Amino acid sequence: MPIDASQVIWITTANDSRGIPDPILNRMNVFEVQVPTVEQARSIAHMLYTGIRAAHDWGRLIDPEPQSDVLDCLSHMPPREMRRALMAAFGNARLDHRCTVEVADLPKGAAGRGRIGFMQ
Repeated sequence: MPIDASQVIWITTANDSRGIPDPILNRMNVFEVQVPTVEQARSIAHMLYTGIRAAHDWGRLIDPEPQSDVLDCLSHMPPREMRRALMAAFGNARLDHRCTVEVADLPKGAAGRGRIGFMQ
């Protein structure tokens, strides 16, 4: 079935533009997303903490605000890893019958992984 795709806007993502052939790349507007600053990363971690907590019934059992040292630890992770780490930390805190998420509740070694999605 023929369609008019002249008004279609294509959006693509890549971790590294070097793998995109030049004839395709020169037809694109390229926007590079820089690695968040530590403060921006702390803000992302805070938003993830409050968002995950609010989205689950068990969230009422967890402190409404994260500890500063937890945010410090999370700020060295990419956002996708922050989310995974927080989910594990919430579970670990509850398994230990605590309302407060502590740094020890975060998975070990999560901050040491590469920052997929950000150019360094």
